[in-house]
Formats: sequence, C-alpha cells, structure tokens
Amino acid sequence: MRVFLLLCLFSLFISTLPAQENSNERKTSDAEIQRIELEIKSSSLPELAVWCRSLGLSEGGTRADLAQRLRAHFNMAEPGDESTSNQIPLDIKSAQSAEYFRIEITDEDYARLKGGVSITLKDSDAEHNVKADEILFNRSRNLITARGNVEYTRLKGESTEIFKGDNINVNIDNWSAVFLDGDFEKKLENDNTAYRFEGMVITRNEDDVMVLNDARISNANNEEALWSISASRLWLLPGSDFAVFNAVLNVGEIPLLYIPFFYFPVDEIVFHPVLGYRSREGAFIQTTFYILGRPRANTAEQSSLTRILGNSNDMEKRQHGLFLRSIGTKSKDPNDTTLKAMVDYYTNTGFYLGIDYAMPKKGILNPLDLTFGLGFTRTISLINGNYNPYAPMFDGTFDWNKSNLFSLSVPFRYRLRTQSSISGKYGQLSWNIPFYSDPYVDRDFLNRSENMDWVNMVQQGAAADEAAWAQQELGAYNWNINGRITPQIKNLSPYITNLSFSTISTTLAFKGITDDEIAAANRTNNSENPAMIFFAPDKFTIYNISASISGTPLSLGGAAGGSTAAEKTEYPEFEETFQGLGTPRSPWQADDNTSEKVKTDDQLIPPVLNQRFDLPRAGNLRFSIDYQLSPASSTELQFMSGYGRWKSYDMVKWDEVQSVLSNLSGNGNISMRMDHSSGLFSNAVTLSGTGTLREYSYLNEEAEAYRTPQRPDGNKDPDRITEARRQQYGQTNYSSSYSYNGSLRPFYNYPVFSSTNLQYTLSGILVRSKKYIDGDSPELTPQWGTWAKTETKDGEDIYGLSSHRLTASFGADIINNQQNFSLSADLPPLDGLISANATLRAWISETNARIEFKNPEIIDNEPNNEWKPAPFYLTETLKFNRIGQLSFSMIMDPEKDNSITSITSSLQLWDFRASFNAVELRKSEFVPDNPNYPSLGGKWTLLAEEEPVLNPRDLTLSYSHTFPARDIVRNRLNYSLYLNTRLFFDLQRYTSSNFEFRFGFTLGINNFLDFNIAVVSQNNIIFRYFKNVPGMEDLTFMYSDGPQNNIFIDLFDSFSFWDESKRRRSGFKMNNFSLKATHYMGDWKAILDISMSPYLNNTLSPPRYELNTAVSFLVQWSAITEIKSDINYEKKTDRWSIK
Repeated sequence: MRVFLLLCLFSLFISTLPAQENSNERKTSDAEIQRIELEIKSSSLPELAVWCRSLGLSEGGTRADLAQRLRAHFNMAEPGDESTSNQIPLDIKSAQSAEYFRIEITDEDYARLKGGVSITLKDSDAEHNVKADEILFNRSRNLITARGNVEYTRLKGESTEIFKGDNINVNIDNWSAVFLDGDFEKKLENDNTAYRFEGMVITRNEDDVMVLNDARISNANNEEALWSISASRLWLLPGSDFAVFNAVLNVGEIPLLYIPFFYFPVDEIVFHPVLGYRSREGAFIQTTFYILGRPRANTAEQSSLTRILGNSNDMEKRQHGLFLRSIGTKSKDPNDTTLKAMVDYYTNTGFYLGIDYAMPKKGILNPLDLTFGLGFTRTISLINGNYNPYAPMFDGTFDWNKSNLFSLSVPFRYRLRTQSSISGKYGQLSWNIPFYSDPYVDRDFLNRSENMDWVNMVQQGAAADEAAWAQQELGAYNWNINGRITPQIKNLSPYITNLSFSTISTTLAFKGITDDEIAAANRTNNSENPAMIFFAPDKFTIYNISASISGTPLSLGGAAGGSTAAEKTEYPEFEETFQGLGTPRSPWQADDNTSEKVKTDDQLIPPVLNQRFDLPRAGNLRFSIDYQLSPASSTELQFMSGYGRWKSYDMVKWDEVQSVLSNLSGNGNISMRMDHSSGLFSNAVTLSGTGTLREYSYLNEEAEAYRTPQRPDGNKDPDRITEARRQQYGQTNYSSSYSYNGSLRPFYNYPVFSSTNLQYTLSGILVRSKKYIDGDSPELTPQWGTWAKTETKDGEDIYGLSSHRLTASFGADIINNQQNFSLSADLPPLDGLISANATLRAWISETNARIEFKNPEIIDNEPNNEWKPAPFYLTETLKFNRIGQLSFSMIMDPEKDNSITSITSSLQLWDFRASFNAVELRKSEFVPDNPNYPSLGGKWTLLAEEEPVLNPRDLTLSYSHTFPARDIVRNRLNYSLYLNTRLFFDLQRYTSSNFEFRFGFTLGINNFLDFNIAVVSQNNIIFRYFKNVPGMEDLTFMYSDGPQNNIFIDLFDSFSFWDESKRRRSGFKMNNFSLKATHYMGDWKAILDISMSPYLNNTLSPPRYELNTAVSFLVQWSAITEIKSDINYEKKTDRWSIK
C-alpha cells in the first residue's frame, strides 16, 4: 500500500513537468519572435536565403518573399498587422547581430544591434541615418544610444548635417541629442561648401537649440584647418541666430581677433530699421513694419554668415518679440498677402509715410498691388558742395514743399499706384493707375532698404547706389482701364461662330510741365524744389472699343475624301469573352532560327525608300461662305495743356478742353470657297473692305493751338483751324477690293508627283474714295476700279489690278529628294513678266537656277514692246554631312552678252572657313599724296575711264577652334587652348587687307593655380609682305623697302621688347593683352588680373596712341566672402582704388 501511494505521487509529479516546461516555453516565445523579427529585418538577401535553406524552405524569390516564408514558418504575423501609428518607422540597413531583451523591473523593451550597424529613420521633413559599432534602441522610450565610430547624418531641405563622435544619445520623439567628444559637418548645396563644428559636449534640445562646449568651427574641405573659430561655448539658435562666448578667430595657427561675447541676430525684425547717411538726404532712418505677411526672399542680400548658418528664406516664421524667427518648416505659401507700413526720416529732406499692400490671386481677382505714400519734404540747396535745408535765408526756417492734387494745393507730396485685374469666364477687366505729385517722388522715397544684415551694412552701407538713383525721374504716365468680353454664342453657330469685344478701354494721360518761376528760383539759389515740374492732364481717351464677329452661315459638302457611310457607322461595344485571362500562348514551341544579316561593304544595296503609297480616293465637293467684321470706335479729348497756358499747378483747370476727336473705323470681308476634300482643286473668292471716319465733334477755336503766335495773347488764326479739320478729312476714306485664288493638283493621288499644281491669282480694287485735296468736308466720291494695273499716271491715280498671275509648278519626290520646277507669268493688263525657278537635288548636291523675262510698258520714260531678260542666278551646294559644305553662286546678265556680274564661293571644313567674292566693278588706283615718297600715304580712287567688269573683290580665310582641356599630369596639371584667326585680302584696295589673331591659353594646377593668357593681335599692312614677290612690284609700290617686308622678321620684331623702334616698325600690333592668375590658398584665393590695350590720347598735341594698363588684385576669404581686399589701378585715368 505504501509502495502504491509512492508510485501515485511520483506519477503525479512527472505529469506536472511537461506543463511547467510548456508554460516556460510560452513565456519565452514572445521574446524569441521579436528577436527573429529583428534578425529578418537586419539580414541581407543572401543571409535570408541561407537561413531558408537551413530550415528546408525554398530559397527562391525576392527579399520580401523570403521574409514572408520565414515568418510563416515561425507562425509570426506580418509587421503591417500591428498598429504602428505612434511609432517612427525604423529601417535597419545592416547589422552583424541583433538581440532583443526586456527589463522587467523598468518594463522596457530593448534591441541591441552590433557590428557595422546602419539604420535609417524618417520623419515629416527630414531623414536621419545612424552608423555605429553598436546601437542600443529603447523601444519603450524611443531612445537610441550609439557607441563607437558614431556617424549621424540629418538631411533636411538644402542642408546636410553630419555628426561624428564616440557616443550619442538621441530621443527620436523630438530629436534632441547629446554628443560626447564629437563633431558635425554642415554642407550647403547652393555654394558647394561645408563647415565643421566640433565640441567636447554637443547638446540639442527639442526646440532645435544647439549648444557646443569647447567649440571649434573650421572648414570641412581640408584636413588641416586653414582658419578656425575657437570658443568656450557656442549657441546655435533656431532661425540661424548664433552667439559665442570667449571666442578667438585664428588664421592658420595665428590668432587674429578675440571676441569676449558676440550675438548675431540673423532673423528678421518685425519693423526692419535701417540706418545710413547720404550726402543729399543726410542721415536717415528707414523703418518698415510688416502688419501682414513677411518680406520677400532675396538671396542676393544674404551674407556669408547667413549662408553658413542656413537661414532659409522659404521657411515658415513666427513672431518672437521683435523678431520673425524660423520655426524650421517650409512656408506653405511664400506669396501670401503682405501689408507693410513705412516710416522714414531724413535730416535734410524730411520724412515719408507709406503703405504697400500685395495680395495673391483670390477667386476672380488676380494679384493685386497697391502702394500709397505721403512725403513731407523741404527744399534743399547745394552750398559749397554740401546740401543744406536752411538756405538761402539761413534763419532756421524751412521751405516746405507743396503739390497739386486735382487743382488743390496740398502741403505734401504723394505717390499712388494700384494694379490688378478681374478675370471671368466671359471676359476680363484690368487697371493700372499711377498718380504722382512730381517726377522726383520715386527718387526721393523709394531709395530705401529693409536689409537687416549688419555685416553688409557696416561694409557698404544700407542704401543703394546714390549716383544711380540721382538720375531716376518719372516721365509721362497714363491711367489705364482695359476690358475684354468674349461671350459664348454656341446657339448662334454656324451663323456667328465668334463674337468678341477685344478692347474696351479708357485712358487718361498726364505729362510733366515746368514751372518757370520755381525753375528760375532753383537756378538762382542752386536749390532743388521738386515742385519745379508738376503733372497735368494732357489727353483723355474717353472710350476705345474694338470688336470682332465672324461666322460661316453656309457650308455644303462632305468630309475628307475617302470616308464612306460605312466607315462612320457606329456599332455597339461587346464585352470581350477572354478579357482578363492573360496573353494567349501557343502550345507548340517555335524555334527562332532567324539570324541577323550583316551588311557587307562589297554588296550593292538599294537605298531605303521612306515614301507612302496610298490608294486613290474619290473625294467630295465642298462649298462654304464665311465672313468677318471688325468695327472700332474711339473718342479722344485734348486738354489745353500746351503752349504755356498752365504755367503753374494752381492754373490747371480740368474743364479747359482744346478739342474732342471722334473716330469710327472698321474692316471686313466675305469669302466664298469651293474646293475638293482630297485636294484636287480649290477656289476662293474674297470681297473685302475698310473704312475710316475722323471728325472733330468739338473744337475750341479760342485755344492757343489755333492762334498766331501760339500763346495765350496770340491772335485767332482761321487758317490753323481749317488746317486742323483738313487733317482729319484727309484721313477719312473707304476702299473695297476683290481677290480670287484657284489651284489645281492633277496628280494629288500620286505621292511622287502630288506637289505638282497649277495656280491662278487675281486681285484688285473694286472701289475706293477719291483722294482728299480740298474742301469743307471729307471726300467721299467713289472711284471705281478698272481693268488696268494700279498706278499713278500723269498725276492721276488709276485703281485697278494689283495681281494677275498664272503659275505652273512641277514637283517630284525621287529617292527622298524633292525636285521642283515652276513657271509663272503675269497676265495682261499688268506688265509682262515670266519667271522660271528650278531646284534639283541628288545625293549631296543641290542646284538652284532662276531667271525672269520682263516686258515693262515704259523704260526710261520711253514706250517699250520688247521682252528684257533679267539676270540669271545659279547656286550649287555640296553638303558633306557634319564635315562641312561647299557652295558656289553666280549671276549672269543676258543683257550684257551673257557676262558674269557676280561670283560668290565659300568652303567650310570642320573649323576652317574660306570665302571668295568677285563682282562687276571699276578698278581702283592708289594715288600717293607725294609721288616721290609713296610710302608717306595716299588714297584710292576709281578709274573713271574704265567700264565695270568682273573683278575679284575679296578673299577671306579663317580658323576657329577651342581645344578641350588635357591633362599633363593626371589630376594634377592640365591645359587648354583657344585659337581664332582671320586673314582678309581686299583684292581691289590692297592696303585694306588685314590679319587678326586671337589666342587663349589656360594652365591649371589642381587646387593651387589657374593661369590664363589672352592675346588679340592685328596686322593692317599684311599686303606689304608681297613686295618682294616677282610680279607684285606695281601692286606694292606704296610700301617702302626694308626688312619689315619679310613676314618672319616682322613677326620677330614685334617681340623685340629691347628695341622700341623695331616694335613700332612691325605691322603686328597688339589690340589687347590680358593675364589672369588665380591662386587657391585653401580657404583664401588671390586673383591678379592685368589687361593692356592701346588707346588714343587726345590730351596730347598731336594726339597719339598710348598703352593703357589696368591692374586689379583681389584677396578674398572663401569662408566669409565679405572679408576681402580689392586693389585696382588704371593708367588711362592714373587712378588707384581700394575696396
């Protein structure tokens, strides 16, 4: 019994063991599954394939297929099944081992990756990459700790930041981080530079504030820092503001500047104050307060410090106190609504108040711009080279300026401009309305800046170029309101297919008038009173309307040729039976035994024809009538603004009108067309007409314009009144014309000869008004056209035919070469004219020939009945594909016994060009000023006793080529060349021949030196080198004997720097010589630029040529380009300048 009880207890104990083992297995299965998931994510494709092979699974497929196969083997869910909405996706690029564990005490899950770890995390606007020997990831708190050769890269916008160190802790919820003994690089893509920031401890909080202890800033492009800034502490604040404490600027190892503390406010200030001084306005402060929006980005105003610290102009900004600080996100709408107020004060001229409003497109309202300002200014005088607002009384009082506002005197100057438009479905309304008190208002008030860049302000001031702005003056301006209406008239089609009012506008023009009294005071006191010129209304276009209407009320005939009713029949669509089943595949395997045939050079292969041969089509007959009308009307009012009536702005009266001119005009046409739909024939008859009616609806006969003399005290002149009306009567007229165009293409169905056609054109004047000569009303008497040519004969205008021509053209497309021949003739009653033109093309050759035969009615005021041939033109061109081409053309005159009057030939082979010209002319003869000494000079005269014959005129040879850069020592030393030469021979006036030589050479030592030489040389006495050539004695007698006639000696003498007489004697003269050397010294560069060229010194008596030398030397720091020294010297002005 005891033994049985012990056996039962033992059996019960044994039965509980598997249960405990299964319980423990379930406890560890979750951790094991997470470990396996990390292994899958961190494994490469070959590693996953080996893993599947070891488990007896298939190893084929993509990485995703293998990962899915492994998860299915371990009964694991896909990652997408779990909710990851609150987690940042982590991508494990590589890791040699992965471990997942959980600390029960803190209830936190960890993952440890070892061995060449690389992970990537992405948030909304940046990408983060971390590489390290070991990474510990706290999944519960989203903390990453990396150790050993840590490299952290953040890609955000246009900047790239690279952190390197021994240890880093990152909170991926807000991306705050702590680096120990690390550094980071910041790369700027826009200027291809990089900067290194180092620190013993680097911290960055969630507000993107970075603090570096024991910091050092240097250039990242060089292993050895050529410059650096060392500081006990460096703050990099959001929006690119920064501050340093206890800093030293070093160039190399030499300390140059100690900075106890410095704060640089890169961010924009809300009210944008700008301080400065200008000689005319005096000291000034300009403030701009942005009520809505923010300033537009201007990268040209950024300093180097701004670019280094990455203040992007397209970032969203938020107001913090007085600053607009970047919040690190891209601006959603950089062109949002802006409203800014401007308050400026100038110690000499006064102050200015203004507003600017800009609104982007909203609905039917297009972008709107509105600017308005008031200026309260004083008259200033130039006394002893200085501007003074107290002159000329010097009693402490000012002369405050006034202006005219709609004939009212106001104590301020003003400027207004508004521009926008409204667009709708059926039209548009736009306006542009400027309004200024005087021409100088923009010059005085818009020479301003909003730049808060203190570096540039200290260096060159905040104002723009004062000299350039001093010349800014406003001229005449207009108020414009324009409209356009395009209604939809589909219901009236085809009777009216288009109806539009293209122009509906009104315009008021202003012009500047000088106040003689104020102008005289300005000249007397040497002062500047802007009221010297005021704006007054000049011309008012009350309305200007133009419209257009067109339609095709009648259209008969079928569609394009060849289409039949069967082709237009529409059948219902049926669903495809086998749709979605895939692509059918043959059950029999077809072996492709075809092999590509290789072309051999010893075979005669006919050329490939790219022509189409279409089947003939019958075509249909089509007939249509269409019309087009374009009426226009306008009324223009002229103010009495001229002839000295308004001498000052208080005399301007808007009711003083000189005239009101009305204009009514229009043109239209109606066409009847009958053609063949396939192009067999076409016919078009067009009747067109145009007319203009101009008349004064009001004419003020008391205006100064109609007085003699033309001033207020002049006498009324009836002749001027009559002449003004007659000018408008002379512009009142009407005319009507007709035209017919017909063509026939007999071979339209044959592609080879389809361009062959026969054309007939006829056009002339049907009726028009007689020319106005005299009278008290427009000349509207009709003058009908006749069957005669349009001309003026014996002082009488004859209206008739302007064109009457028959043309036959033959065209053939043979082996992709179009051959053309055309013959045309002007038919009676026009003067007889027959012209022929032929173009033949074969292989590389293209030949063109043309000639005309004329039978004018009168030649040299004498009747003529004979046909006269015109010159015959022949052109031959040989094209050698990319190599070049050879062309030859000549003109032969049959009236001169078929003599050739002109020859032109040209050759182009690669970079070489040659041309030769010969024309019919009289020869020239050189006549020396002193026959005994012809080398002292002379002139060329035409030989009057000789008849013009064909003579060579000129010959030109040229070569131009840019040689690509070539390495002398690979990646160390290279050079490049540029060569351009031109030799010109004047074969009539030989002394005008010349030679020009341009040469450029560049030698580069990588990252050390670029050396450039450019030379331009010219020789204008090149023909003297033929003096010793047998048979050339009579052509070169004007040149004196001597060694200079040897081209090689003369060329050598041009380089005889030790002998000035030889250089003066040489014909090779330097037009320009420049030398430029750029020395790269790490973060510094030095540029030496020397340029020499001759100039005529007119200050000498007699004037003579001298050599001008311009030298510039620039030393610039690449890191902060504002730190530079620029020295310039020019011998011509003998002036040094240092910037």
